[in-house]
Amino acid sequence: MDKFILSIILLVSFNSYSQAIETINNHNNLIECVEVSTNTDDLNLDHCAEKYKIYDQNDCIEHINIYVSDSKKVNQYCREFAIGYDMELFMKDRPTEFFDLFTREEGSITRSFGCHVNYDNNGDAELNTTLLIYEDESEEPTKIEQIAVKAIVHIDENLGYSEVNYGSTIFPIAEQRFFTNELKFDESNEKIAGFVNDEIESQYKGGTDRGPFGGGWVIYEKENSLVILAGQYDILIKDNCKWSEIPEDL
Repeated sequence: MDKFILSIILLVSFNSYSQAIETINNHNNLIECVEVSTNTDDLNLDHCAEKYKIYDQNDCIEHINIYVSDSKKVNQYCREFAIGYDMELFMKDRPTEFFDLFTREEGSITRSFGCHVNYDNNGDAELNTTLLIYEDESEEPTKIEQIAVKAIVHIDENLGYSEVNYGSTIFPIAEQRFFTNELKFDESNEKIAGFVNDEIESQYKGGTDRGPFGGGWVIYEKENSLVILAGQYDILIKDNCKWSEIPEDL
């Protein structure tokens, strides 16, 4: 996200307040800290959150209420701070060893296939995934469990490259992540798959950033389901999955 746009998002509700700050070299609260960050070479909202112990949106509201009496402005500011903070963490967490689809200067549209988790009235995650566990090089699963998994696969078809995030969290910090450098389609166009392949000629290498070794993934388009192959696990996600597109100029 463009730094200027992010600065506007964070400060639009408090322009008049920010203009009253006599100096941007020191800060005494979150608002002033954000003002300093947006006037430096690099945004550092993580520093602001840590300094003022802002761990969630409620912490932000409690902190800002001391300085601003308008509750609507406080709520809006804290929502926008949370968006900017999450985006900053997301960009700081991008891989260095593998090709990053989100920081490339130009390229084709990135299509994304994501699966989310629903929660019941008690706040418990609904189980949307079958986990097959293989041990000791067995061809049949030795254990099968029902679990809740979030996942998203970002795909650049022109490059044949993809990024897979999955686990209990996928944004802003992915619990588990790997990259595939080979892309395959079946003849009926009902299935698309990505694999880590070190034996093909590829401009970008595949591999695992964190979590068990990621070998590949398969999307069944008619069923809107996703299979992730990682280490000794086959992760079959059947519910709450769909396609989306991410603009080229994100």
